[in-house]
Amino acid sequence: MTLQELRVDFILRRKGCLSLPITGCIVWSLAALASLFVPQAQANVALLISYFLLVPISIAIARSRGEQVIGSENPLFKLASMCRLMVSLLWAVHLPMLFWAPEFFPLSMGIGFAIHWIVFSWTVDHPVGVIHAILRTFLVLGAWYFFPENRVGAVSVAVASAYLLSVWQLQEMYREVRANGLARVC
Repeated sequence: MTLQELRVDFILRRKGCLSLPITGCIVWSLAALASLFVPQAQANVALLISYFLLVPISIAIARSRGEQVIGSENPLFKLASMCRLMVSLLWAVHLPMLFWAPEFFPLSMGIGFAIHWIVFSWTVDHPVGVIHAILRTFLVLGAWYFFPENRVGAVSVAVASAYLLSVWQLQEMYREVRANGLARVC
């Protein structure tokens, strides 16, 4: 298969790749909500819990949508797995921040877990990932800076907002790919 054919195959098997950003909307919204009810000193725990909810919720959403997430001969699936591993290695940065600089933990989580979106953009040959990563970085930084009284909540709303835009863009991309097949999606 050509690279473009691999991209189309990836998008079609993943049905627009919506399970993870939908999950992101859910878990970051839950973290924002939790930050309103727990003392700010413990609000980072909401981010920890949210992170560990990502996998089971996204698997459930992917299954309900019929998305193929792993197990394909298409090498772009392996690339996606490698990117998830890449951002998971950032726990080596997140955990020291959680314990020794907890006010920076939401900033680290909000931006750190967005970097793989740039590779995703290349994978699907669409600007959605670059837009997500850049928008999310600026929204998270602004939320963290301008709302020091509830950084977890503000950062969580910023991330959920970036995910909402990405869900919409991915739905549009998926419609385009389904309609045009190999035609360029961007």
